Amino acid sequence: MLLDLRLKIYQFFKKNKNKIIIFLIIIGIIYLVNQYLKHYDFQAIPSTTYNPDTPIMVTEGEEVPSNLKEPIYALIEEYFDACNEKDYEKAYSLLTEDCKQDLFPELDDFQTYVDQIFNGEKVYTVQNYYNEEDKYVYRLRIFEDILATGLTGEDELGYRTEVITMHNTGEGMKLSVNGYIERQEIDLAIYEDDNVRITIESLKKEYEKETYTVKAYNKTEYQLLLMDHTMNRDQITLQLNAEVRVVKNNVNNDIIISPSETEEFELEFTKYYHETDISRGIHFNALRFIKSFPIVYDEEGNPQNTIENYAVTLNMQE
Repeated sequence: MLLDLRLKIYQFFKKNKNKIIIFLIIIGIIYLVNQYLKHYDFQAIPSTTYNPDTPIMVTEGEEVPSNLKEPIYALIEEYFDACNEKDYEKAYSLLTEDCKQDLFPELDDFQTYVDQIFNGEKVYTVQNYYNEEDKYVYRLRIFEDILATGLTGEDELGYRTEVITMHNTGEGMKLSVNGYIERQEIDLAIYEDDNVRITIESLKKEYEKETYTVKAYNKTEYQLLLMDHTMNRDQITLQLNAEVRVVKNNVNNDIIISPSETEEFELEFTKYYHETDISRGIHFNALRFIKSFPIVYDEEGNPQNTIENYAVTLNMQE
């Protein structure tokens, strides 16, 4: 029996020798590959749809034009490198004139701003937010440069978000920072009667708000009260196509104009730059001409010593 079994095994191997050799080779290859993979350090590549040139906000605009991508990224890098190196004058020269005048009228103002952000070596990522005409809004996420600083703790790995706008001007590409977009002059928004003349002089656009510079001339012999912080917040409102928004900056801030005097003041409203709803006009819902101060109020909070009390609207769109 044993002899017959050995003989059958021998005949099987002899008959299938080639197949057995091929099978053993395959098994050997599988083993070697498995051993190699166990010791190989894979770097996982995440699947992503990230495209820094595609605006992530709802917009009628398109991607950044291909001929502007390189100049935009070159300017961002130049600005960022100058800030890292604390070359304030160079970084300052890359800003739009509006941004300088409204946010940093002096180089020292800009230096303070830079030092708050670049308090160590920084790196950044960039993402297009919104595009309109020759303005391209980007979000920068600014991180500690771990390779430069050696920081490894989780607290140091946070980031600061900055909104910047790239302006394709006749003098080349310029940028505005800290959420600032631009300032626009306004010509049509004027109201005048026998008591008062009010004009909207200009509009400062930032990514999250609009700030209007307004000038008012009191023609009367009485005090003109345009806004009283003790009363409701809808004394001055911004009219959009579909809604009305109240002024923001009236906390402990009255607007009072003396007889025969002209005052200039700012009115701030929440309005995102990417919103499609158009700003139509500003409502002054209570122009009050007061005989004397302090103002006397009734139980409902209405001033009592008032000569005139009426509303006016300054339209900014024809």
